[in-house]
Amino acid sequence: MAMSAEEAVKPIEITADGKEAIALLKKQLVALEEIAEGFFGEVQDKEREWTFLSEALILKVFGPDSPQLAKLIKTRTLGTADVQVRFGGPEHERLQQNFEERSRKRRTVIKEFIEELKIKAHLEEKE
Repeated sequence: MAMSAEEAVKPIEITADGKEAIALLKKQLVALEEIAEGFFGEVQDKEREWTFLSEALILKVFGPDSPQLAKLIKTRTLGTADVQVRFGGPEHERLQQNFEERSRKRRTVIKEFIEELKIKAHLEEKE
């Protein structure tokens, strides 16, 4: 039986015992660390896959209109306006710098989301 669109984007309930969303975000953080160690030209497909999966996860955890999703989506284009096209292609050094900048920002954003969920789980335990 297929899920409706509303069911598909219903935020995950954070429970004190499961903390599934936190574990999934930590897994994405580890994957990001591995991707960020590479060169953009070699890992750009993995970065794209990471982006799609992470955005889907944040959509599921926080909802479609959440500021968290908007914040993650903003990291897609960090530095891309500064890439100059020379001799038929973009400047590779600048592409690498942009990739590293995106990776740093995404690392910060994902860690922020994990901490936010930990606080939420802690508060729910106290209730």
